[in-house]
Amino acid sequence: MLARADTDALPVTEATGLPYASAVDGIMHACGHDLHVAALLGAAKLMSDERGAWTGTYLALFQPGEEIGAGSQAMLDDGLVAKVPRPDVAFAQHVMPIPAGIVATAAGPVFSAADSLKITVYGKGVPEVGLEPHSNPRKHREVQKIYRVRAKPAAVRPSPKPKVCM
Repeated sequence: MLARADTDALPVTEATGLPYASAVDGIMHACGHDLHVAALLGAAKLMSDERGAWTGTYLALFQPGEEIGAGSQAMLDDGLVAKVPRPDVAFAQHVMPIPAGIVATAAGPVFSAADSLKITVYGKGVPEVGLEPHSNPRKHREVQKIYRVRAKPAAVRPSPKPKVCM
C-alpha cells in the first residue's frame, strides 16, 4: 500500500504573526500541505507501531512540487519506480471543509489539477504615483477577469462526488 502526501510550500508571504508562521520570507504552507505531511507522518507511525497487526508493505511517499505540476515527474526521473516496490493500491489525501470525524472518498482522481500561466501586462509604470501594473489592485482584478474568461476550458468534466462515511 502506498500513501502519498504533497509537501511543497507556496510562494506566499505569511503575515499571520502566529508563533508557528513560516520562517522563510515569501514562502508558506497556505493550502494544507503541512497538514498532509503531519497526517502521513502520523499514519506511518501508527502503521509502524502496529506492525504485528498487518502484513505487507506500507510506503509513505512525500511528493514535492505538486503545486507546480512537476514533482511527480521529477520523482519518476529520479528513479522512483526502481527504488520502491509497486504498490497494489495507492492513496492520497487532501483536506476539505467537512466536519471533524468524517471521511469522504471517491474512486479516481479527485482534487487534482496543475496549471501555469504567464501574462505580460503592457502599460505605464510610474512607481512614484502607484501606477505599477504588477501592484495595482484594480489592474490585478482586471487581469484575473481576463484569465477566467480566456482560460475557461471548452469542456468541463465534473469531479466525482465524494462518498461520505461516518
